[in-house]
Amino acid sequence: MAFRRARATAMIAAVGLLLASVGSGAPTAAPADKIDAKVDAALGRFLKEIKGADGFLQKAEGVLVFAGVVKAGIGIGGEYGEGALRIGGQSVDYYSIASG
Repeated sequence: MAFRRARATAMIAAVGLLLASVGSGAPTAAPADKIDAKVDAALGRFLKEIKGADGFLQKAEGVLVFAGVVKAGIGIGGEYGEGALRIGGQSVDYYSIASG
């Protein structure tokens, strides 16, 4: 019983730390040029590997691209990623995604 209580307390603390670090203004956010480079690479792979991707991108009014979302965890986990909203081939805003 004590083991379960300690494990539950540790899990709650870990999730709380994850949420606190994400909600603190993202001090580790990548610069826009690094995010753009990753987005360019992801869109290049998309165009190369997916049939009809070019037509899809031309028809889209905007595309939100998260080039890489990192997942980690043992027992409990979390994920974090950064991306850009592209309209007309240009990044107009930047976003981050997190879960725990």
